[in-house]
Amino acid sequence: MIRHCSLKIFLKGYVMKKINVLRLFLSAAILTNRNILSLLRVNLLLLSVIFFVSYCAAAAGIKITYDRRLQELLAITISFPFISYLFAGAVYYYLSYYKGVTVRLNQIYMGFRWFSNFSKLGFVLLIVYYMIIIPVFSFNEYNLEEKIRVGTGTLFFLWFLVRNFFLPILFVDFDDSFEELLFKSLSLSRGYVFRIIIFIAASFAVVAAGLAIAGFGVLYSISVVALAYIRFYFLVRSREDEKIKIHSL
Repeated sequence: MIRHCSLKIFLKGYVMKKINVLRLFLSAAILTNRNILSLLRVNLLLLSVIFFVSYCAAAAGIKITYDRRLQELLAITISFPFISYLFAGAVYYYLSYYKGVTVRLNQIYMGFRWFSNFSKLGFVLLIVYYMIIIPVFSFNEYNLEEKIRVGTGTLFFLWFLVRNFFLPILFVDFDDSFEELLFKSLSLSRGYVFRIIIFIAASFAVVAAGLAIAGFGVLYSISVVALAYIRFYFLVRSREDEKIKIHSL
């Protein structure tokens, strides 16, 4: 009995060993270098299409109304279904690449398989953006009660983003409903909030470094961040699976 408990404690300590964020990015850089030209080409295509769609949506908003806020609302509303579709395809492409599956350029156009879930997530973020984020820009104009309400809403939005950090990859990795994957994401991120925040900050730093070094450096940094994100996900998932096994001993 004592030996069984000691083994269980040892295994639990091994599983709970901290995830090194720096190693995530270093291993992602090694993976990126294996097929760097293909990844750069994919990133360039994705950014070009997103820029084109955003430009057309903004132009349409300007044509329809002169109100600046309505222009912004229309531009985001028009562009976000296309961006959701492309983002789903990008996640599928990078997930396949990470798993060692032969990838093709046309895989980024296969986002229609997960378009429903990505659109729901985009719609939720769009509503939250207009209800919580936009009022932040007028923060100094509010009274104390309004500032508390806006501040609380902003903290809730940040909490939602962190706790659902793995949601996009769960959409592609599992065929469950949006609601089931939402709960799965909340469960998966439990206990990793601080690491997720560090990872997000490090991701911004990597992309900023890519922009600072050279214009096209951002294409490389996007691949590094994407693959580090996927590796982070699989590490957390494997540890959660190990925890379940240990508790069943």
